[in-house]
Amino acid sequence: MWRLALASVFVACGMLFGPAAAVAQDDPTTYTRESFSQWLAASKDAKPDFKPGDVLTHADLERIRPFLFPGYFEQYQKWTDVQFEIVETNHVTPHQLVLDCNEQFQEQVSLAEDGALENYVCGYPFSNEDITEDDPQSGLKVAWNYDKRWYWRGYFVNNALTTWLRFGGEHVAPEPEQPPEGWRGDEYPIKPEDWQYDTEKIYGGGGRFERSLGTFYHRAYYSHLPMYPESNYQLPNVADAGEVYWKEFTGFFSPYDVRGTAFIVARYDDPRRGDDGWAYVPSLRRVRRISAEVKSDSLMGTEHTLEDFYGFSGRPLEWNWNFLGWKDMIAVHIKTKWDDDGVRYGGPDGWLNDDVWQVRRMAIVERTPKDPRHPYSSAIQVIDAETWETWLHIAFDRKGKLWKVWQWGYAWSDDAKRYTDMNHGRSAVHWKNVDTVDIQNGRGNLWREYGGGLPDFSVDFISRLYDLNRLTELHR
Repeated sequence: MWRLALASVFVACGMLFGPAAAVAQDDPTTYTRESFSQWLAASKDAKPDFKPGDVLTHADLERIRPFLFPGYFEQYQKWTDVQFEIVETNHVTPHQLVLDCNEQFQEQVSLAEDGALENYVCGYPFSNEDITEDDPQSGLKVAWNYDKRWYWRGYFVNNALTTWLRFGGEHVAPEPEQPPEGWRGDEYPIKPEDWQYDTEKIYGGGGRFERSLGTFYHRAYYSHLPMYPESNYQLPNVADAGEVYWKEFTGFFSPYDVRGTAFIVARYDDPRRGDDGWAYVPSLRRVRRISAEVKSDSLMGTEHTLEDFYGFSGRPLEWNWNFLGWKDMIAVHIKTKWDDDGVRYGGPDGWLNDDVWQVRRMAIVERTPKDPRHPYSSAIQVIDAETWETWLHIAFDRKGKLWKVWQWGYAWSDDAKRYTDMNHGRSAVHWKNVDTVDIQNGRGNLWREYGGGLPDFSVDFISRLYDLNRLTELHR
C-alpha cells in the first residue's frame, strides 16, 4: 500500500553525421548513443575560433557545434535570435582548506578492488594530472572527485522553484514563495532587499507552464570537513557524524495539495553501505522508508529523480564509470551577468540559458548502471575541471535513444551579489538552476534557486531539520 501511495505522489553538422544526414542532425529525437560517439570523435580536440568579447549569433552556430552536446545544440538552432556573449574564462581555485587537505592527504588515497575509496580524509582524492585516458581507473577517479567536490559545509535554498514546462505556447511567469519558518529556521533571515525578483524578465521566451512547486532544500555534510581537524574532520557534537557523509532534506510547500511532502536521505561514509531514505506524505500522515528503487523514479511527477540531484547523487559503486577524455566546452558556469546571480531563460520553448558563456576545460565521463532495472542505459556528464561540478549531462533510455538533457547553472560564492552572508568567503560553487527536458516528448522542468547559499547552520538547526520524529510537524 505504501509503495502505491508513494508512486501516486511521484506520478501526481555535417561534422556530426555527414552531409547525407542533414535532416537527421536537426531532429535529436532520432539520436542514439552512437550519435554522441560520432560527435565526440569529430570534435574532441577542437579549439574555438572565437574569443572573449565576441557575440555569436544564430548564423555562427556551426562554430559552436563542437562545444555543445548533440541534442542540446539543436535546441539553440530553434532560437533564431540567440546570442552567445563570450567572456573571459573565470578561473577559480577552491578554499585554502581544501588545498591544504590535498597536500596533506591526497597521496595516501587509493582504490579498492571493487572501486571503493580508501584512506580518504578530506579535499579531492585525486589530482587532475592523475586522470588520463590510458588509465582504466580514471572513470572512477572522476566519480570520486565529483563525489567529494567542495561545497563548504553544505547547501541551502529557500525555494528551488520547480515549474512544469511543455514545448511551444506561451506562459505566465511563476512567483516564488518563502518556505515555512519551521523548515528554514531563523539563523539566516532573508533580507527584504534580497527577496526581489523580476520574474517576467527571468522567465523569457516561449513554452507553456502548467504548474509550479515551492521546494525547500538543504544538504548538510557531517564528515570529511576540512575546517574541523580537531574532531577528526567531522561535524563536532553530532552523534552520528562518524558514520554519515551527508544528509539532505527536500520539502514541498506549495501549492496546497503537496504542502508538507518531504524527503530525507542519508549517505553514509562507508561507500559499500546503502543510503537510508524516508518520506512524509501528508495524505498518509506517516513517515515511511524510501526503497532504493524509488531514487531512480520520477520525483513528484517531474523529469527529475532523487538520483539526478547535482547531475548525480547516487552511490558511485552502483555504476560503471568510463572516462571519455578532457575537452573544451562552452558553458554558462561560474559567472553570471544578472543582478540576482541567477539564470534567465529564453528561446522558443523557454528553457535555454540566456547569459554569458565561457570556454572551460571539462571532463567527459559516462556512467552505466549495474542494476539492469534502471531506466537509464547510460548517462554522460560534463564535469568542470576546476570546480568538479556538473554543467551539462544527457541520459539514454534502455533502447539507447537520447532521452533527457540537463543544463545546470552555478555561480562562484565569492561573486554573490545577494545573500552574501552565506556565500562570501566560501570559495565554492553555488547552485543556481537545473533544467531537465525530455527530448522525446518535448516537456521538462525548470528548477531555479531563490534565496540560497552555503551557510554555517548550527548543530541545533541541523539536528532539528533531520529529526525524523519532527517530519510530521514541519509542514504545519
